[in-house]
Amino acid sequence: MTTNLLQLKPLQNSFYEVIFRRLKRLDVVVLCEGTSEAEVVKRVLSRFRIHGVSVGVTDCEGIENVPRITWAMLTLVRISRRLSAIVVVIDAEALRTDERARSIVKSLTSKQKELGIMIGGFKQHPNCDQVYEIGVKVGGRVFRVVNSS
Repeated sequence: MTTNLLQLKPLQNSFYEVIFRRLKRLDVVVLCEGTSEAEVVKRVLSRFRIHGVSVGVTDCEGIENVPRITWAMLTLVRISRRLSAIVVVIDAEALRTDERARSIVKSLTSKQKELGIMIGGFKQHPNCDQVYEIGVKVGGRVFRVVNSS
C-alpha cells in the first residue's frame, strides 16, 4: 500500500464532495501558501511513498488565506475521525519562520472561542529550527498544527 495523495481543490469540486467524501478519508491535510509549495510537497510525498497514510494537499492561494483556511480545517476536523494533523507550509519571505508561526498561533488564538477550539502548546521542533508545532484541542481530540517554511 502506497501513500494515498489527494489534491484538494475546493473551488473546483462541490462542497459536499470535498467535505463528506474526501476529507473523511484523510489522515493529514497539508495547507500550502501557494502553488509552488504545493507542488514541492506533492513531489516529496510521492518520492518517500509513506505507506498507509492518506494526505490531502491544497494551495491556499496566498499567505493572506492561510489563517482562514486553517480555521476552516479546524472547524471541519470534527467530521473526520481519521485526521490527526494539519501541516501548514509557507514561504518565510516577509517574516522569519518563528514570526510567521507566532502569527498563525495569534490568529488561531483570536478565534478560539468562535471555533470552539483550545490552543495548547507552541514549540519549535527539536530537530529542525524551521518547524513549529501547535497543539490544538477540537472537541475531545488533540490535533497538531505543524508550521514549516
